[in-house]
Order: sequence, then structure tokens, then C-alpha cells
Amino acid sequence: MILLYGTSHISQESISEIKKVVDKEKPDLIAIELDELRLKALLGEKGIKRRRTPLFFLMEKVQKYFGNKVEVIPGREMLEAYHVAQERKISVALIDQDITLTMSKIKKIPLKERLKIIFAMLAVFVPIKKSKSDLEIDLQKVPSQEIIDTVLDQFKTFLPKFYQILIEDRNKLMARKLELLETEYEKIIAFVGAGHKKGMEKLLKT
Repeated sequence: MILLYGTSHISQESISEIKKVVDKEKPDLIAIELDELRLKALLGEKGIKRRRTPLFFLMEKVQKYFGNKVEVIPGREMLEAYHVAQERKISVALIDQDITLTMSKIKKIPLKERLKIIFAMLAVFVPIKKSKSDLEIDLQKVPSQEIIDTVLDQFKTFLPKFYQILIEDRNKLMARKLELLETEYEKIIAFVGAGHKKGMEKLLKT
């Protein structure tokens, strides 16, 4: 059995829910949306060398910008899941794609789309007056599925290659890893970003 839980990487609500979910479900394995390099970085291990492209550096800055607004380190809920697994002596699986592979794929995105990504991320730091049609998102909580679907649809339309690399490719990889793990473990809880949950559920069903 695989139970998928969608989280927000900067949500205090997600951090608080981790222990409750684990203690309620009592899984044999906790799978988390991290790779080894990102886990080591969250654990604060020294001597980690990671070549950042300018685009990836900007992506991290955007995450930190929103994280600072709610005083949560991006990815803190995944670190919480790791610590809970250690405390409960539950096996852990890192199911995300190696971050260096993700970065190398992003570097190959056509220049036109890369420029669109840069302008979109830079716009985050520019204060603008909100219109009535703008989505109201509470950063402290996991967004509703309706909001997630709207954002993902816009993301896919505006930045199709970037969407494929960040969402679709990783959904397939993580779902495949979970299917393999299911042959070894009876009950698995997988904590993944809320934007991955629905797509992964479809893949696991088919």
C-alpha cells in the first residue's frame, strides 16, 4: 500500500502534520521527495559541493524569499519526515531525482523559455498591485487542489519544457521508485510536494 501526502515546502502546517500522519498510519517505510545531496544540505553537512547554474541559483532565491515570509526554511517538512523516521526507527527512501541531473536538464531548455523563466522569477521581487482575479494563497498552509491545478495549468502553458523537467519527469521517476519499493514494504507513506501528488496518483493507478 502506498499513501501519498502532498506538502508545501514552506508551510508550517506541513511540518506540523508529519508526526500526526506517521503516528496514525504506522508505515514500514517513509519515502520523501529528496535526493541524497539535498538531504545533506538540509542536514547542514559541510563540504557539500554543488555547481549551481545562474538559473538554479535564482530558483533557490525565490524559494528562500517565500520561506522568509513565513520563517520556514524551504524543504523543512521533508527534513522533519526524515527525523521522524529516525526517531521511530522507520526505514527511509529518498525518491527524488538527483539534483545535478535536474540542473543539467534545465540547462538544455531553449534560450527563449529560459529567459521567460528568469523574467517570471524576477517578477516575484517586484511589488505590484493585485487584481481581483489574482489567486489568494496562504503560504502557511498547503494550497487547495483547485489552486494547485490552476497554477500547474498556467505553468504548463507558459513554460512547457520547464514543466516537463520539474513536474512530469520527476513524477514518473518517483512513481516508478515507489512501485519498486512496494514489492519490499507492505505500507509506504510518501511525502511529496503538493504539485506532484495528483500526477503521481494517476501514474500509480495506471
